Amino acid sequence: MGACVALVTGAGSRVGRCIGLRLARAGFDLGVHFHHSTAQAETLARQVTALDRRAELFSADLNEQREAEGLVEVVVGSMGRVDVLVNNAAIFEPDVPTKVDPDLWDRTMRVNVRSPATLSDALFRHVRARGGGGRIVNICDIASERPWRGYQAYSASKAALLALTRATARTMAPHVQVNAVSPGIVEGSAGLDPDRLDRVVGRIPLGRLARPADVAEAVLFFVTASDYITGQVLCVDGGRSIA
Repeated sequence: MGACVALVTGAGSRVGRCIGLRLARAGFDLGVHFHHSTAQAETLARQVTALDRRAELFSADLNEQREAEGLVEVVVGSMGRVDVLVNNAAIFEPDVPTKVDPDLWDRTMRVNVRSPATLSDALFRHVRARGGGGRIVNICDIASERPWRGYQAYSASKAALLALTRATARTMAPHVQVNAVSPGIVEGSAGLDPDRLDRVVGRIPLGRLARPADVAEAVLFFVTASDYITGQVLCVDGGRSIA
């Protein structure tokens, strides 16, 4: 049997890229999912190949149900298997002040919640058919429990993803372990003004923002640690959630 295969959604982004590289360094072959970030995904694939690991590119718009439904099957058809799914792709857009924007809400929920549910279901069917042994890690956010002001749709979607993590951990056991990593604000996050970031950092006990590598190490823990852990969430926020 060849190396285990990890599929990381949104792998062209800074956090997704870091997760993909960390898993490759740990010995995984990598399915690199992307939508618009073609150049970044290609760069990641070259970096993974340089580590003597296999990498293949898979383009899909996770806002479209049909494309989300077929992604795992396409990866399995090309790479032979999928052992790990990291649901990292997400929409992070501010709300329109004093108004509910139906398009924003629908788009955010489709990409941030429905597509992870769809992909997880596809992985579950694949893994169950071969006897088990799969792992799913959902990238949540401390906003699931401490919402960001001005990001109602995003915060609500991450709360739903956290609930989905726990629900699927129950229904997919014992074949698939499902856990979540819940970061605080990660360095380089778009859309947040410097003054607000300074105030946020001032409330973080460890005194800095999360780095992409911090998130990647937490993902690696769930992917490689004991097979007796499921339905859990690991906050990677420097202590912000307890401050």
